[in-house]
Amino acid sequence: MTAPNSLALAGARLVLPGGVEGDRMVIEGATIARFGGEAAVGDLDLTGHTVVPGFVDLHVHGGGGASYASGIAEEALRAARTHLEHGTTTTIASTVTGEIDDVARQAAVLSELVEDGILAGIHFEG
Repeated sequence: MTAPNSLALAGARLVLPGGVEGDRMVIEGATIARFGGEAAVGDLDLTGHTVVPGFVDLHVHGGGGASYASGIAEEALRAARTHLEHGTTTTIASTVTGEIDDVARQAAVLSELVEDGILAGIHFEG
């Protein structure tokens, strides 16, 4: 049985640190609470699918037609959201080499996204 604010995924192959195993995962809030257990009414059936951990990208310049180097907050946020929508849960934004004023503008925008927890950090090129 799962709590009211939880979700159980059943039937999928689960890719875990020890390899591919199990077929049921219970999520409570934003936390993976446990693996295994009997399937129950209300479980989301993912038979035939594979569940993997979120991907980490340590060097990315943008996404979704947006650039982290633009110095525009809305554009940087669009890039971050695009990666999140496609499975990258941790992103370090990369800037491009340029004039110090341009890099400072990039840093100001990106540092706010780091403070908000949207980006994991900033990679400065050059």
